[in-house]
Amino acid sequence: MFKLLALTIALSVFTPKAEAATAVGVADTAAFMDAPSVSALFSNNEDWIQTMLNVQGVKGSFRFSLGGAYKFTVAGNGRAGFHIGPGLSIGTVGTPAGSDFGFALVGMFGGHYTLFERMIVSFDAGPILRVVDGDVDFGVAPMGGLLGLSAHYLF
Repeated sequence: MFKLLALTIALSVFTPKAEAATAVGVADTAAFMDAPSVSALFSNNEDWIQTMLNVQGVKGSFRFSLGGAYKFTVAGNGRAGFHIGPGLSIGTVGTPAGSDFGFALVGMFGGHYTLFERMIVSFDAGPILRVVDGDVDFGVAPMGGLLGLSAHYLF
């Protein structure tokens, strides 16, 4: 994850400014989706739709997650500000006996900032409702161990 983050930063420093509204990168989604994810952002003017995918492993049992979130900008604009919005993830979660199906719902809030003209960085947290094989868990936390950090390169 850190190599991809370093590549994203390097590309954003040496590439001219883009006015496009699509970005790809990585997201710290361990609390939301059990592992960091490859992520894409799509803008509809000031708001963002974030898609996330991770494959945690295939040895023994196939473990993956697929998710998305709508980030509605409440202060600032699409390039810098604060956002809130809903999110959903589905996938399999590793257990001692293999893997179980699960899903999570999140009420996300956080801030997003544009760095180096082509890099969008955001931090996300919020209430997370997780259901794995019928067991329900609820908590309020960052989306991952790095305070829900996401780093995306704008095209």
